[in-house]
Amino acid sequence: MGLFDFLFKKPVIVNDALFGELRFINTRDKAMNFFEAYTFFQPSNGNIEIHIEGNLPGPDEEQKQFFVALQEDYDKYIPQIQTAIETEFRHWEKDFTIKHFKQEFTPVFLEIPRFNQERSIWSISFDTTNGKGHEIVVYFHDGEIDEVVIDG
Repeated sequence: MGLFDFLFKKPVIVNDALFGELRFINTRDKAMNFFEAYTFFQPSNGNIEIHIEGNLPGPDEEQKQFFVALQEDYDKYIPQIQTAIETEFRHWEKDFTIKHFKQEFTPVFLEIPRFNQERSIWSISFDTTNGKGHEIVVYFHDGEIDEVVIDG
């Protein structure tokens, strides 16, 4: 293997029946390896960027089941996400209220952890459609919101 091959080696691509084409990101620490892709997310009727923690040969069954269940149960998460975002925003805008969550917030990124860890946290990120350029990340642990981060 020459220097050119080392610097410009082709990424490892895994074709997954659920997620589609996943690019494997191999780090020096196997615990930090992950897959990345854009895949269809039914609740937004569009593609979402995903990161799935894991190693080859690909995402495990529990991660796949989580993704399917999240799409099916997405509307059940909206009330707690909306309340948490409103609470966080009110640190800056006293009267901030979300009127139509699905119209005002677009899911753009999903991180799926390894679920065999002691503390598995997953997150979903949203862009706002209100023109203010905010990105919101909502972190979940055991089905409950752990933290909300607003950027922008």
